[in-house]
Amino acid sequence: MIKFNILKLIVTFIIEKPEVINVTLGDAVSLECKVSGTPEIKVKWTKDGIELTPSRQNKLNFENNLSSLKIQSTQLEDAGDYLFEATNSVDTCSCKVKLIVVGQCKITVNFSTQKVLGSVVYMECKVAGSLPISVQWTKDGSVLASKTKYQLEQKDNTVSLEIKNFEEEDTGEYLCKITNKAGSSDCSGALKAKGQSHTFIGLEGLSCFLDLYSVGFLQSGTYSCQVSNDAGTVKCTTNLLVTGWIILFFATLHLFNSISFFHFHRSFITLPITHA
Repeated sequence: MIKFNILKLIVTFIIEKPEVINVTLGDAVSLECKVSGTPEIKVKWTKDGIELTPSRQNKLNFENNLSSLKIQSTQLEDAGDYLFEATNSVDTCSCKVKLIVVGQCKITVNFSTQKVLGSVVYMECKVAGSLPISVQWTKDGSVLASKTKYQLEQKDNTVSLEIKNFEEEDTGEYLCKITNKAGSSDCSGALKAKGQSHTFIGLEGLSCFLDLYSVGFLQSGTYSCQVSNDAGTVKCTTNLLVTGWIILFFATLHLFNSISFFHFHRSFITLPITHA
């Protein structure tokens, strides 16, 4: 009588595996797959067709039918599809694990901080990082929104802010802040006026005048004109309150009758001189 020992071989198969793993740039991550089958089971991990081997960055382990690939500090280049393979004497099985590395967003400013009054100001910033990315513009700490004065846009890797008819009150500290899952980044710049002079002081005969261009609310206040010669000094003052579109303001001082005339666009005011 002949006896046969029947050896039952079981093919390998994967019983636990992740499909997609998200990790923040710089964090550690562990890719794990659990297998079952007749020993001896051999496992390997590959990325882009290249088999991974233990290193300072990558730790490989296979114990109790659990295979793991641990990346100590993820970099952007670690993102991609990883292939896990398990093989025994009967069969081979495999699965893919997708690793997504969420990189912190970065921003690069690309705009001049000095602009001409009355011009169109365009501020542009280049951004980089994992999507989605949210954008917020602020001026002197106050959040800006798209409206008639400001136009905010976000297209591809560029965010921009357009200011129409740049005025004195538009000067200030502008900040662009971008945020994604990994964190936030920002850049800022102080926007100043340049080019055309804001004021012009002139003297024609016995008349002196002060012209204010692109008048805004910041120009409100008390203005004084003082004229001196060998005979003495004469001074006059007036208050300017900007409540709307005042285009031109100038003062004319007539020394011979000690009366000062303050002329506004489409208005006329006569004030007595206040002697110093």
